[in-house]
Amino acid sequence: MRNVIVLVFLFTSIIPVNSQITTYSGSYGYAGAGLDQVEIQFNIETTYEANERFTQLYRWRYAMGSYRGLIFEYNNRAYFGKQRKMENSKWFVQGKIGHGLLKGVNYDAGTVPLYSSNGYPLGFNSEKYIDKSHYTINYGLAVGYKWVFADLLTLDWNLGYVGFTQPNFSDLSKEHEQKRIKDWNEGVASKVEFQWSLGFFID
Repeated sequence: MRNVIVLVFLFTSIIPVNSQITTYSGSYGYAGAGLDQVEIQFNIETTYEANERFTQLYRWRYAMGSYRGLIFEYNNRAYFGKQRKMENSKWFVQGKIGHGLLKGVNYDAGTVPLYSSNGYPLGFNSEKYIDKSHYTINYGLAVGYKWVFADLLTLDWNLGYVGFTQPNFSDLSKEHEQKRIKDWNEGVASKVEFQWSLGFFID
């Protein structure tokens, strides 16, 4: 399971422009099943002019863990509630698609355990694995809730599923379960993510 703990250190501001509301926010936190994938995020969320219950959210994720690199995500949110105003707490569903360029992780000889198809250990890699940079596409769907306190503070969380395209592993044998596949699936490319963020806005 993927967990993302996010704490907003920067600011969030609400600026009405042409009947729209734009929100800027920054965050820092840990990602991955083992909470060992550090990330810095910057978000811009804008309401649609025709219906303020729907927003488009642009997210830049700078991954600082084993797979270092930049991921850009485009999100659409649909808020549910009697009123779609920033001072009201509400549920939302969120869909996203994104792409990123991540640095390949290289493994020295003797560091990657190899297993047979039935799980029997075969030893370790005899040669160094040199992975190219990973250009990936990711997508996901989440449900969440945003609390608004005293027209100033916000607490935002969501739980969802994320999928990633296959990374650019070199010398990858399909018969073996290798450490870098596990590192990838439990790190930046975990299937399930939980995010929460704490921040404030200026109206």
